[in-house]
Amino acid sequence: MKGPGIKKRHAVFRLKANGLIDLIVNSQDSYENTLVNGKRLELDPECEDEWYIQLNHLDRICFGNGSIFIFKFPLLETMKEIKMEEIMDGL
Repeated sequence: MKGPGIKKRHAVFRLKANGLIDLIVNSQDSYENTLVNGKRLELDPECEDEWYIQLNHLDRICFGNGSIFIFKFPLLETMKEIKMEEIMDGL
């Protein structure tokens, strides 16, 4: 990606074992220039030089000085629906 305020290695998408995806930045400058749905990322308690946020389908990601991207991953919504059905079946 290129744009004002976007660094060469600005962010990383990490697929977790449970199928969910985190957005991770590992510099103070990238942290200050990244928003998801208007919110800052959280400091990773296990790694003091990384900030992260779990992404959801249709989250708005702002990198740098206004480059906005929509995170599209409809499978996440399907996974949530299946999980909710499992919870409701258990009641």
